[in-house]
Amino acid sequence: MRAPNTLTFQVRLSLASAGLSAIVFLGCATTRYPPLPGPTAEDVRIENRENLNDLSIGMTREEILELMGTETVQTYRHARDHRAFVWGKGRTWMYAPVAYWQIPQPFRTEATRGSDGARIEILYYYTDLRRKDGVVTDRELTPLVLEADRLVGWGWAFVEPKVEAHGHLPGCPSCAHHPGP
Repeated sequence: MRAPNTLTFQVRLSLASAGLSAIVFLGCATTRYPPLPGPTAEDVRIENRENLNDLSIGMTREEILELMGTETVQTYRHARDHRAFVWGKGRTWMYAPVAYWQIPQPFRTEATRGSDGARIEILYYYTDLRRKDGVVTDRELTPLVLEADRLVGWGWAFVEPKVEAHGHLPGCPSCAHHPGP
């Protein structure tokens, strides 16, 4: 049987000791994300998409607003800038939560009168993210179409055939600017 090589044993012991020290150091001074004081923009999009599943044709405007929401939502995110680090408990660097932007619910509305005099209203809710560019485009919104304060349909799949057939929603002169797929 061979005698263990003392140099190899010392190297292994040094490496193990360095690895253990690194684990202890990283455990004591790590970067964490503390809980945010409110929802993120993604949370708002997810909730709005989930609420769309509970819509049904014929719902009143009041029922829709109760389901989808009417309050402006203050969203938050963790700062992505090294200057926004704060020294937390237990020797921990934390990204500071910062107020991000406010999302009105609905995000936008349009209203007009149809040729029969009935009120046509479109409520747009923020449901999708196409690009992280800080700009909310029409494609990131979902339209809910009401006629005479009753839901007649929602989504671009509902709106686009009407826009294509008439150049706009019937009775809605401002609808021609909405994008295609």
